[in-house]
Amino acid sequence: MPAGIRDPEDEFVIETWGPEGDRLDQSEMQTNIPRLLHPGFATIHAAGDDWRVYRIDSPRRSAQVAQRMSVQTEMAEAAALEAGLPVLIAIPLAWLAIGWALARVFGRLLLVERQIAARGVESIDPIPVGDVPAEVLPLVQAMNDLIGRIRMAVEHQRRFVADAAHELRTPLAALQIQIDNLAAAEFSSRDRSLGEIRAGIRRTARLADQLLRMARLEEDQPSTQESVDLTAVVTQCVADFVPIAVAKGVDLGMVASDRVTVTGTVNDLKMLFGNLIENAIRYTPGGGTIDVSIHDVSIHRAGLFTAIEIADTGCGIAEENMPRVFNRFFRAASDDSDGSGLGLSIVAAVAKHHGFRVVLQNRDDRRGLRAQILIDHPENAPLIPG
Repeated sequence: MPAGIRDPEDEFVIETWGPEGDRLDQSEMQTNIPRLLHPGFATIHAAGDDWRVYRIDSPRRSAQVAQRMSVQTEMAEAAALEAGLPVLIAIPLAWLAIGWALARVFGRLLLVERQIAARGVESIDPIPVGDVPAEVLPLVQAMNDLIGRIRMAVEHQRRFVADAAHELRTPLAALQIQIDNLAAAEFSSRDRSLGEIRAGIRRTARLADQLLRMARLEEDQPSTQESVDLTAVVTQCVADFVPIAVAKGVDLGMVASDRVTVTGTVNDLKMLFGNLIENAIRYTPGGGTIDVSIHDVSIHRAGLFTAIEIADTGCGIAEENMPRVFNRFFRAASDDSDGSGLGLSIVAAVAKHHGFRVVLQNRDDRRGLRAQILIDHPENAPLIPG
């Protein structure tokens, strides 16, 4: 490069020395830079400036290079400016882009907010997701899932109210008629009228209780489950209904009781087996029998389930009615029993919550019905000895 366009301040001062310390060579710049005492980097002050100096030694000679600190500072500032300038330009552009993106996102969120705010108290339709940003789509979908569960709960409540109003209308009307008859009856016939009223009140109270139980089961809320001695639960249910069976002249008893433990809710299991036993008593005439048995099939042979069986000698169920017996308010019996038509519906709901299977069959050995609750054993689960 021609000497006329070079800045002398940018030049390096290069010096070399021999093994004895005699100067061997020096660059064109005649600035006297003191020789460093040890190899390596150092910053020194010489000739009115600060210098950055580096010395290196070899067996034959040592060399030293120096440059003004002001030159290195200028180079560092220039490099920093070159590296930082794009960042300084990019920051405002990034803020503009972020602002534009946030405006779009929040604008669409505001649209969703206005849609939600405009909904009525009874609105249970899902929130439209067409204009929802992808970032908040999972939140809106979760809200729609919640709305769906609320809709199901509202439908259950409406159906319960409708069913209760429909089913309670008849017994309440009958009670009103009986009360009117009591007011007009002679003194000698009032005892009979009072007995009919008491029976009607019992039927109405039982129907209301059954409706409330069915409504609770349909809520599909998880119940607190625990380890339950199923044999003890079934035995207690049989004992509770023995007086009713004896009063009707029905022989109710346990014929087998293998030891079985399950995971479930005690009150719900009592409801399940109580309804089956009560149905058997209701539809079994005097002089009949009801046999309750608990068989852990895995104890006696290579099976995988427990069977709780309630076999009666009642009227059975017509085969054409079998597919409908678990429908609410369906009465399969042809007699004039005072059932509500909810017993088997409650049985099915409790069994479903516990993962049990319900099997109803007309007996093939004699007249009557055989109701079975089948409980599957998980594979590799320890079997409970009888």
